[in-house]
Amino acid sequence: MQTLGLLFQVIFIIQVRRCVLGVVRRFVESLGESYLAVLPDAVPFLCEVMEDEEDDLEAECKALLKRMEEVFGQSIESFFE
Repeated sequence: MQTLGLLFQVIFIIQVRRCVLGVVRRFVESLGESYLAVLPDAVPFLCEVMEDEEDDLEAECKALLKRMEEVFGQSIESFFE
Protein backbone atom coordinates (compact mmCIF):
# COMPACT_ATOMS: atom_id res chain seq x y z
CA MET A 1 0.00 0.00 0.00
CA GLN A 2 2.86 2.38 0.82
CA THR A 3 4.41 1.65 -2.59
CA LEU A 4 1.21 2.76 -4.29
CA GLY A 5 1.29 6.02 -2.34
CA LEU A 6 4.87 6.67 -3.47
CA LEU A 7 3.90 5.96 -7.07
CA PHE A 8 1.07 8.49 -6.91
CA GLN A 9 3.44 11.01 -5.35
CA VAL A 10 5.98 10.57 -8.16
CA ILE A 11 3.26 10.86 -10.81
CA PHE A 12 1.95 14.02 -9.14
CA ILE A 13 5.43 15.59 -9.06
CA ILE A 14 5.93 14.83 -12.76
CA GLN A 15 2.57 16.38 -13.62
CA VAL A 16 3.32 19.49 -11.58
CA ARG A 17 6.73 19.91 -13.21
CA ARG A 18 5.19 19.52 -16.65
CA CYS A 19 2.54 22.16 -15.81
CA VAL A 20 5.19 24.58 -14.51
CA LEU A 21 7.22 24.12 -17.70
CA GLY A 22 4.07 25.02 -19.63
CA VAL A 23 3.56 28.14 -17.54
CA VAL A 24 7.18 29.21 -18.07
CA ARG A 25 6.80 28.60 -21.81
CA ARG A 26 3.69 30.79 -21.91
CA PHE A 27 5.47 33.55 -20.00
CA VAL A 28 8.41 33.40 -22.42
CA GLU A 29 6.09 33.50 -25.43
CA SER A 30 4.02 36.39 -24.09
CA LEU A 31 6.76 38.49 -22.46
CA GLY A 32 9.55 37.80 -24.91
CA GLU A 33 12.87 39.38 -23.97
CA SER A 34 11.30 40.92 -20.87
CA TYR A 35 11.29 37.45 -19.31
CA LEU A 36 15.09 37.61 -19.12
CA ALA A 37 14.74 39.81 -16.03
CA VAL A 38 13.12 36.96 -14.06
CA LEU A 39 14.89 34.03 -15.71
CA PRO A 40 17.35 33.70 -12.78
CA ASP A 41 14.37 32.89 -10.55
CA ALA A 42 13.42 29.95 -12.79
CA VAL A 43 16.95 28.56 -13.18
CA PRO A 44 16.94 26.33 -10.05
CA PHE A 45 13.68 24.71 -11.18
CA LEU A 46 14.92 24.28 -14.76
CA CYS A 47 18.18 22.71 -13.52
CA GLU A 48 16.22 20.28 -11.37
CA VAL A 49 14.02 19.25 -14.29
CA MET A 50 17.09 18.85 -16.52
CA GLU A 51 18.32 16.19 -14.09
CA ASP A 52 14.93 14.46 -13.81
CA GLU A 53 14.86 10.71 -14.32
CA GLU A 54 11.80 11.09 -16.54
CA ASP A 55 13.34 11.34 -20.03
CA ASP A 56 10.39 13.02 -21.72
CA LEU A 57 10.25 15.69 -19.01
CA GLU A 58 13.96 16.37 -19.49
CA ALA A 59 13.43 16.56 -23.26
CA GLU A 60 10.55 19.00 -22.77
CA CYS A 61 12.80 21.19 -20.63
CA LYS A 62 15.58 21.13 -23.25
CA ALA A 63 13.07 22.14 -25.91
CA LEU A 64 11.93 25.03 -23.71
CA LEU A 65 15.53 26.19 -23.20
CA LYS A 66 16.08 26.10 -26.96
CA ARG A 67 12.86 28.07 -27.51
CA MET A 68 14.00 30.63 -24.93
CA GLU A 69 17.21 31.18 -26.88
CA GLU A 70 15.20 31.64 -30.08
CA VAL A 71 12.87 34.15 -28.44
CA PHE A 72 15.65 36.05 -26.64
CA GLY A 73 17.98 35.98 -29.63
CA GLN A 74 20.91 34.98 -27.45
CA SER A 75 22.38 32.08 -25.54
CA ILE A 76 21.13 31.57 -21.98
CA GLU A 77 23.96 29.20 -21.07
CA SER A 78 25.56 31.78 -18.76
CA PHE A 79 22.50 31.62 -16.47
CA PHE A 80 23.26 27.96 -15.77
CA GLU A 81 26.91 28.26 -14.80
